[in-house]
Amino acid sequence: MPPIRLAAWLDSYGVGLRTALETAARQGYRTVQASAIAGELRPREFSRSGRRHLRKFLKDLGLQLDACAANYPGAGLCDSAHADQRLAEFRDTLALCADLGAPRAGVTLGSLAAADETPLAREMLANVAEMASHFGITTAIHDQASPLPAAADEVRRLGCEHLRVAFDAAQSVADPVDPALGADTLGTIYLRDVRRQGDAFEEVPYGRGEVDLRTLATLPDVISGHAALVLRRDPTAGVDALRQGREYILNFSDRA
Repeated sequence: MPPIRLAAWLDSYGVGLRTALETAARQGYRTVQASAIAGELRPREFSRSGRRHLRKFLKDLGLQLDACAANYPGAGLCDSAHADQRLAEFRDTLALCADLGAPRAGVTLGSLAAADETPLAREMLANVAEMASHFGITTAIHDQASPLPAAADEVRRLGCEHLRVAFDAAQSVADPVDPALGADTLGTIYLRDVRRQGDAFEEVPYGRGEVDLRTLATLPDVISGHAALVLRRDPTAGVDALRQGREYILNFSDRA
């Protein structure tokens, strides 16, 4: 059985790229993911020589860059005022993944379920599928506004082998994930733990909130190795937050 893909979200460390990579390696991670629209991995500002040096640095640390993600706020690619620009940036993100040897990518889409956004969302989803297939990079789309089954249905409808769904574990508190969710759907689970504070959610150390981390870690796509568990905390939680998360997950899984 393939090991669970347990990755550190580099931006959670709140430090520079080099220090974040060194910290992840020191904490026992072997795979990492990072933002391609913030920090030092913005594709249009990252030179060819910089990419070569990063590949060597990753190899020296024993790390694999699992994915770069263009996770935009709000409607993501479906923000009509920025759609063309963001789609171009996403294409650059896929090229960056190819250059750095990252087999996966991520992008925020919008809402496939909202009546006023669905046509544009489906158009953008088709564009993402075409680009992902062109580069051979498996891409997880993050639809923050639609129920997970609805987003999964839209991805399956396209029948693109390089297209999957990303999911924020915090969403599972209000909308629990069905453990029987079909395979070949999930690509990335951003793993956080939260607890309710009135109408909002407060991020807390792993194991102290309301997220069913055990169920998420044993979903079919995670067990098969097709989906990555990406431990992701707010940088204000401190550099040890991801270490605590990794140790907590390892308490009920020896396949990290």
